Amino acid sequence: MEQKIRDPFKQTTNWAKKAEQRTKSEAQEDIKAKNKVKEKPQERVAKSFKIFPGKISRDFDKRVNKLQVHFDDLDYEKNYVDAGKYMMFLMSFAEKYSLYELYSETDKDGTFELEDKQVKEFLKDKLN
Repeated sequence: MEQKIRDPFKQTTNWAKKAEQRTKSEAQEDIKAKNKVKEKPQERVAKSFKIFPGKISRDFDKRVNKLQVHFDDLDYEKNYVDAGKYMMFLMSFAEKYSLYELYSETDKDGTFELEDKQVKEFLKDKLN
């Protein structure tokens, strides 16, 4: 078997051109990656619902901020949770487990009458 030996001094590779092509392709990949990050956020729909002004709305905002801090500590994206997303989660959670059957009116401070025993029995029935 005959092997052909190449003379390294007679190569015609233009290394400057190859390096230029490589940097251009890397730059294009970077641009594509940045464009993917800058995609439009999910479209939001403005809806309103009425709550009592004062303590309950402030406490809700504080709870949402605590959640965001929790997820920030876990290196989630900056806007991982907000009041609207959290409200959607709570509504979906209530729908999935029929928590609306436990509904009772709340007062101005957001307090309501519901016994622990009643909640435990309800969840026990739902989970079985």
